[in-house]
Amino acid sequence: MKLVKKHFILYLFILPTLIFLFIFHYLPIYESKLAFQKYKIIGENEWVGLRYFKILFSYSGFYNVLWNTIIISMMKIVFTFPIPIILALTLNEVRKSSHRKFFQSILYIPHFLSWVIISGIFISMLSINNGAVNNVLQMMDFDPINFLTNSNYVRWILVISEIWRSAGWDSVLYIAAIFGINQELYDSAKIDGASRWQQTIFITLPMIVPMIITVFILNLGFFLSAG
Repeated sequence: MKLVKKHFILYLFILPTLIFLFIFHYLPIYESKLAFQKYKIIGENEWVGLRYFKILFSYSGFYNVLWNTIIISMMKIVFTFPIPIILALTLNEVRKSSHRKFFQSILYIPHFLSWVIISGIFISMLSINNGAVNNVLQMMDFDPINFLTNSNYVRWILVISEIWRSAGWDSVLYIAAIFGINQELYDSAKIDGASRWQQTIFITLPMIVPMIITVFILNLGFFLSAG
């Protein structure tokens, strides 16, 4: 009790976060019981057990949807994971601070856009009718492609949209980790005649491994949210 009184202000600051987590993360767990009930607007819900799950698994397209979700998730992890690291290493080579901050701002702006807006942007760009991409293809004497209904392209569209939205934000995390590296390590490497490439391979990358692991684990948390 003494500890609570001593740090009362600190506990007060984290109270809104705890309330948010309880309402939007823990309370829905209790309400998951609705999956096992037949919901009625008036009267008491009827317990139906696994009936709805049986209906779901018997749906002809269920396994196709599940397989596509897994494939798209794997593609997102494989292709979106290394790009922010490359961006961070590239931005770290920009010597002028104002230029670096400008490019950082441009890169992480998409992170703050909702998926509704991002979907609208990509639909507009890839539309077979006056879409920017198809207009360029027609200027080069190619036939227009209906990207949005062709299964060969849809997966890649989802992956590319994810890269565009998240790569800049993840790169900011890596840049913060790079700035935390002791400068004396680079100075010692310069004295030993190490090139910028060697400094990147043998100093920068090993030192940001903890951040790489952290970001990778966070990305795994969205594994089944693809598509």
